[in-house]
Amino acid sequence: MAIIGKLACDSCGLEIENEGLKVFWLDFSGELRISSQTRITMINFYDNTLLRGYLSKRYCSHCRNHVNTYRLDNCGEGYDMKRACNLLKLLIKGYKVDPVGLRDHLYGGEGFFLKPKDGLDMKKDKESFDVIGLTDYDLTLDGRKIDKDTCPNCGGGIDFLTDGSPCPRCSCNLHGVRRKFLD
Repeated sequence: MAIIGKLACDSCGLEIENEGLKVFWLDFSGELRISSQTRITMINFYDNTLLRGYLSKRYCSHCRNHVNTYRLDNCGEGYDMKRACNLLKLLIKGYKVDPVGLRDHLYGGEGFFLKPKDGLDMKKDKESFDVIGLTDYDLTLDGRKIDKDTCPNCGGGIDFLTDGSPCPRCSCNLHGVRRKFLD
């Protein structure tokens, strides 16, 4: 069941949707899909054994940036996590996979290729960073290893925005104003 909440700041009026933990997977057309954890989504998630995982959106109170952390699932014996990680980096950047040969590639073979999505804009949002969470460290999209739960921009700690967290705009406390349950 997915829970979507709204946090607000009484001081500056900022309102933020807090969507909780999400899932991602590579669909059969070769695109990265991201969704809340509803029952129908989880069917698609578990049907895909090539590339899937969990996405958490956290926040750095030092530099006030959002950090999206993608954690890959290991999809079975012989699965090449290094190749999966490299593929995920490109998918996050906006590339699409030609699905022919993908299974062979992720299990040690050679064939598949990437192509940019139509209208792909490679400019990155300056208030959001993406990292891939691994067992011992996190990896930035440019290949830097950083400590787990660390902001790739400033090195400060990152955490989830919750009731009582500092507001990203003015640093006063946020409070919960609404919750919606999806399934």
